[in-house]
Amino acid sequence: MFKQMLTFVTVLTCTLLTFNATAAGHMGVMVMDAQARAMPPGSKNSAAYFTLMNHKQESISLVSAKSDVSKVTEFHNHLMIDGAMSMRKVPSVDVAAGESVSFQPGGFHVMLIGLTQNLKPGEQVTIQLNLANGESMMVKADIVMPTDIKEAPKSGKHDKHSMNH
Repeated sequence: MFKQMLTFVTVLTCTLLTFNATAAGHMGVMVMDAQARAMPPGSKNSAAYFTLMNHKQESISLVSAKSDVSKVTEFHNHLMIDGAMSMRKVPSVDVAAGESVSFQPGGFHVMLIGLTQNLKPGEQVTIQLNLANGESMMVKADIVMPTDIKEAPKSGKHDKHSMNH
């Protein structure tokens, strides 16, 4: 009986360790404060903002996104070009291990181009974020008025134990 109990505990422990390692690997990339800009009826485009945190031991590269509310979903950034601020599509967004990148007005953001529905405050949009390693995650972004967009913390290193996830 003792031997059977020991075997059961060993199998259970191995199963839990495997589950925790898998969950930790999947939870290594997190999104906080996801929001999408509400737009008047008939608007063609909008933008989404959030903070992307990489708790993994290696860097990640965000390579594509898609949403059920737009025909095209792209990463954009505001850049200073020849003395003028300009918005440009970027092919990917890299996040070093243990760091974060803020998607916010005036910086990186997700463009929702060719809206297929009105974006009304109080509702949500779903955005799928795809990484270069083949992983993807679904993000639910609250639709808010442009004046209610939260200012994201500055990109950079973060302490995963002090952040409220």
